[in-house]
Amino acid sequence: MAGLRGYVVKRLILAPVLLLVITMITYSSAALAVGDPATLIFGGAINPEMMRGQKDITAEDLMAMEAEYERLRDELGLNHPVWIQYLIWLAHLATGDFGRNWETNQPIVEEMLHLFPATLQLTTTALLFACSTGIIVGIISAVKHNQFTDRFLVFVTLTLYSTPGYWLAFILIQFIAIDLFPLHGGFITPGWRDNASPIGRLIIPGVAMGIASAGFYARITRSSMLEVIRQDYITTARSKGLAEKVVIYKHALKNALIPVVTIIGLDLAGLFGGAVIMETIFSWPGMGRYGYRALLTRNYPVIMGVVLFSSTLLILMNLVVDIAYAYLDPRIRYS
Repeated sequence: MAGLRGYVVKRLILAPVLLLVITMITYSSAALAVGDPATLIFGGAINPEMMRGQKDITAEDLMAMEAEYERLRDELGLNHPVWIQYLIWLAHLATGDFGRNWETNQPIVEEMLHLFPATLQLTTTALLFACSTGIIVGIISAVKHNQFTDRFLVFVTLTLYSTPGYWLAFILIQFIAIDLFPLHGGFITPGWRDNASPIGRLIIPGVAMGIASAGFYARITRSSMLEVIRQDYITTARSKGLAEKVVIYKHALKNALIPVVTIIGLDLAGLFGGAVIMETIFSWPGMGRYGYRALLTRNYPVIMGVVLFSSTLLILMNLVVDIAYAYLDPRIRYS
């Protein structure tokens, strides 16, 4: 365990350096995007360059617009070079200040803390669905290897893995939320939390978000299980007369889950990234839709806050996966 503790300490020391590189790349990429943030956030009419030549705009109005426009750019710090803007943001971040949302003028930390539980609820639902469905299907497929059940489940999992989540979301909305249940507009209007039943509010988005992961987990579990049940110690357990369920679930499953744990740990962070699409489709008030709107308006502080949060989550999940390895397989050692 001493080697594991040293490994964890090293990873935690390197994490800030990795986050710094990620934020540099993200900030530079956002700055190179087309469009002026002040114009996109406050509307084209605030940009005097877009108002020139219009007959109903006087010279005095244009001068007033130019003054207001420059004031807004100065207030947002957009008159500085990009690297100066980044250093200013970094200095505020060192004090725990993520900045303010340019649209709402509210602290970004408060907005993220308010929205994160909704995203956590959605991603947890998707992950639970994907894990429970994928692992069970993978085990059944491996136990029924080369039988009709196995071939059928392989076809189903491959189909699920290949199915775009956004396409499935619209299919589920049509056939379940519109045709089968009275959920009309329940999760596509601002009043979704009050009007939608639990099926429309959480289950449908969660299934649509986790369906591809379920197919992938099933295929990984099947492959890993097939490899494990061919090992000598499994043959020995069967020769002792142990029940097949005991052999599969007590002796084989733990080792077979090692590669699955890797995928689950990394996929959890990926689900947070994929929440952008699902939260936008279902008008889910979470971090994904929050970041999506920030991208549309080039709201630098919000973009950086969401990226920093997602990157930190990914790094921590990688670390958790490595620690889980050591507990699932004592033969694994870190130095």
